Amino acid sequence: MTSAGLLRRVRAHVRWTIQLRLTLLYGGLFLLTGALLLAITYVRVARLGWITPPAPTAPGFGSLPLQVPVPQVSEEVNRQRDADMS
Repeated sequence: MTSAGLLRRVRAHVRWTIQLRLTLLYGGLFLLTGALLLAITYVRVARLGWITPPAPTAPGFGSLPLQVPVPQVSEEVNRQRDADMS
């Protein structure tokens, strides 16, 4: 059986009530709106291009070990704050 024949058999046995018609209408509108929203989002993100983070400018950036004890961190913060305030 071809798909056209199957479609004819389904149409013959389905009662196209207002409930079915509204369900198909609202389902189609929901699908169309979702696709439109996805397309708009895609275009807007594609126009942004690749955003690269700024290069580090502070001397010694990244020279601290990965696991820094808390007292060393607070000393470094105090040193940086004093340098910024002067």
